Parts: sequence; structure tokens; C-alpha cells
Amino acid sequence: FFKQKTAYEIPKRDWSSDVCSSDLVAAEYRATVADANSQLSALSAQITTIDTAQNALKANLTALEASLAASDPEYNNLTEAQINAKYPEVKALDDKIQAKADERETVKQQVQTVYNSAWPPPNSKVNGTVSYDSNNVPNITLS
Repeated sequence: FFKQKTAYEIPKRDWSSDVCSSDLVAAEYRATVADANSQLSALSAQITTIDTAQNALKANLTALEASLAASDPEYNNLTEAQINAKYPEVKALDDKIQAKADERETVKQQVQTVYNSAWPPPNSKVNGTVSYDSNNVPNITLS
């Protein structure tokens, strides 16, 4: 039979190797979080770029619609389908605005994936907090 050693019989080097391995796990996790925060920062910048482009498209659409309403007295009485048929440039801008919205949603899904991959598992001994930037993108801070 195998005799299990008591704590007094285990050499100190075994205890220190346990501490070192937990330190290594913590260091690896800190590197994972640092990488995730870098990715999250880049994704936040991407969201800002998308929002800026989308806002410019919306401003262009508003200006175009005001111009069309001024030049066509019936414009405000037309249905969306009639406007799209009569003024394809309105439909083109609407499509670009929707494409930006879809692009933003894709980036937000990437944010969630990166965040979920970096957050400590529930039973880990690592504690962290989360803050959010203006694009509601998280930043993980370990304590």
C-alpha cells in the first residue's frame, strides 16, 4: 500500500512549487486579460468609427429628404415604397445606414466574445472589476 505523507513530511520545495504554479496561472491570466483589454480597446475604436460614419450618413439622408420635400410637394405624402421607387438615392442611403447598424452589431458581438473569454471563471481565486467606456465596451481590472 501507498503511505500518504503528512504535511510535516513533505519537503518545503514541494510547497514552493505549488505556490509557483499558482503564481504562473495568475500571471498567465493577467496576460490573457491584458490581451483582451487591448482587443476591447480596438473594438471600441471600431465602434466609434462606425458610429461616426453612420451619423454622417443620417445627416446626409436628413438633408436629402429636406431637399426632396422642398422640391416635391407630394414627397411627405408618399409611402416608403413610393419614395424608394421615385428616389433611389434615398433607398441607397437607407441601405448604407442599415449596413453600418449591422456592422456595429457584429462588432458588439465580438466585444461580448472577447469579454466572456477573459473574465475569470466563477470558482477562480482571481478577483476583478469591470468599467465601461463611452461605447459601453468593458475594461477588466484585476485586483
